[in-house]
Amino acid sequence: MFYTLSKLLDFLLMPYNLLLLFLLYLGFSARSGRRRRLFLMLFAGFYLQANAWLVSGAFRLWEPLPRSVSSLPRSYETGILLTGGLTGYPVHGLDFPQPGPHADRLLATYHLYKAGAIRSVLITGTDHPDLLKQGLGEGQQARSLLISWGIPEGAIQLESRARNTYENALFSAPVLQQRLPADRYLLITSAFHMRRAIGCFQKAGIPVDPFPTGFHGLSAPFSLKRMLLPAPQATGALALLWREWAGFLIYKVLGYC
Repeated sequence: MFYTLSKLLDFLLMPYNLLLLFLLYLGFSARSGRRRRLFLMLFAGFYLQANAWLVSGAFRLWEPLPRSVSSLPRSYETGILLTGGLTGYPVHGLDFPQPGPHADRLLATYHLYKAGAIRSVLITGTDHPDLLKQGLGEGQQARSLLISWGIPEGAIQLESRARNTYENALFSAPVLQQRLPADRYLLITSAFHMRRAIGCFQKAGIPVDPFPTGFHGLSAPFSLKRMLLPAPQATGALALLWREWAGFLIYKVLGYC
């Protein structure tokens, strides 16, 4: 009884669910048919974008299939690691980097190197100028972490000018061609971002194979709760995917990918 009550209260007290219930109330209590339809449409929109089952399905259609390290058909001279959430902003008083929302990219790079799938790493991406001056930029912190985990300092190159995916490819090209020449490279980034990233690198004349990480659309055991009850975190995930769709479309129009 207590378990059921606690779960019910947990659902009813969440701000997002309270908003949905309020919209539902306004929809059914509105006297004007037009206003009623408006509130019910708002309810449906907010409800659907918080449906974890639907959102994960959208990710599953967009993201490439996962790849295990052992399934790679070859070893690569260089793995290209894109920044953007590898580490968090430096926390005052702490002498070690904090993991970012896409730290899985960094862990994947470490495992790829230790497994012999890549022999060197190129980290590409910039950060705030003040952080770069202090050696606390995201790429710099990621490099320090990889070195502390046992990857030799000489095996890690840093490109710290790129502000977006297009520039990741643009500024990585001369580094790869001059310092790390190879016939193919392994591109390491989040699964939702892989389509745009691989398109940019191919446009820049860099032959890459994908190694996606951080999947949002992996299948989960069927659950009526997951299918029917709203999950506010799904809204955040959908915003991430929607932003990526918009970015991909803009890059296509501009000819970047």
